[in-house]
Amino acid sequence: MRNDGTGNFTNVTAGSGMHLWSGSSIEWTAHDFNNDGWIDIGGGG
Repeated sequence: MRNDGTGNFTNVTAGSGMHLWSGSSIEWTAHDFNNDGWIDIGGGG
């Protein structure tokens, strides 16, 4: 989910490619992957 700064959130899962994941488990990590100063959530299996 992406916060637009007004308290509203947009589902950006499809844009991240994570909607293609068909595994049975996912491990998530929090990190500023794009160096914009905001913590991002990344996952993989």
